[in-house]
Amino acid sequence: MKRSSSISPVLLIGLAAYAIGAGLWACSSEESAGSKDSPTTADQEAGASLESEGGTVTPGTEADATGLPPVTPDDAAVILPDGAAPLSPKEVCEAYVKAACLRREQCGQRPINCEAVASLCPDYLFSAGSSLTPATVAQCTQVRAQQSCAEVLQGIEPPCVTAGARAATESCQFASQCASLRCGNGVAGQCALRGHRRPRRRLPRNP
Repeated sequence: MKRSSSISPVLLIGLAAYAIGAGLWACSSEESAGSKDSPTTADQEAGASLESEGGTVTPGTEADATGLPPVTPDDAAVILPDGAAPLSPKEVCEAYVKAACLRREQCGQRPINCEAVASLCPDYLFSAGSSLTPATVAQCTQVRAQQSCAEVLQGIEPPCVTAGARAATESCQFASQCASLRCGNGVAGQCALRGHRRPRRRLPRNP
């Protein structure tokens, strides 16, 4: 009996959840130095880190890097600055994921399964413990889309990606829940220490 070579969509989503749970979009400098088409192991993916640089950005203040007018959310939806239509938290989350994916590829980083990541919205950004809100993420989406490649390649997140409330070793499913903005620490489901990276296994070189 011939076995199918297709991969279950559920498995793909599970793998994406494991990989991105270790950190939101940031990659180590070792990864960015290689080709975006080069293969990457699960250990390398899980070794990515997320650092929140700078303080919290308050929409509508001088510190707001977008230069856009403030956004006032309600309980169900948020109006983006163009005023086109109200967006739900899920739609805001998906827009951010799309912007982050596009910027990664524009800066030469290895593509990831963005559809699998987006399928985790809105929980990916707005789970218990996360400090992110639909309003702040709506404005942060434009910041992310215009972030310098130098920062993207160094794994530096925009200041509007603020840290979560959960301390190291507390349970987590997504990096946005953690104070370190990293979920993993070598043990799935625990917030990691800030800046912690799992050691990477390297194959011995031929003499």
